[in-house]
Formats: sequence, structure tokens, C-alpha cells
Amino acid sequence: MERDESLEKAKRLIDRGNTYYDHRKYNKAEKRYKRALEILKKRFGDKHPYIAKVLIYLGLVYYRQGKYSNTRDVVKQALEIYKKTIW
Repeated sequence: MERDESLEKAKRLIDRGNTYYDHRKYNKAEKRYKRALEILKKRFGDKHPYIAKVLIYLGLVYYRQGKYSNTRDVVKQALEIYKKTIW
């Protein structure tokens, strides 16, 4: 039961992050995505498509903030996860 609640919390954080992103509140979006990643990593480990999806969201935030090296790093992580789990 606790794991399901954690997963629901992660989903809510991602939804809030998306809302903040849409409203250009990138610092708030970044915090929500990072917290969601923590929860999802505890649930699924480091190599899961859900992790990659949130890393892409985080990469978009970093891009909008002008943090291009961070963007590259998290998108690269996401692509590696996708390569191992989807292809």
C-alpha cells in the first residue's frame, strides 16, 4: 500500500511540475521533478522508463533556465535508460 501511495505522490509532483513549467516557474518545476525522481528511483531503481521520462522533463527545465550542460547530462541519462529498456 505504501508503495502505491508513493507512486501517486510522484505522479502528483510530476503534474505540478508540468503546471509550473507551463507557467514558466522553472525553479518550482525543477524541485517537483527532482522530488518525483527520488520517489520513482526508490520504487523502480535507476533504470526504468518512468525515470527517463522525468529526466526529459527536467532537461526541458534546465534548457529553459539556460543550464545547457545540465540539460545534456540528464537527456543523455534518459537516452541510455531508453536504450536499455525499450530498444
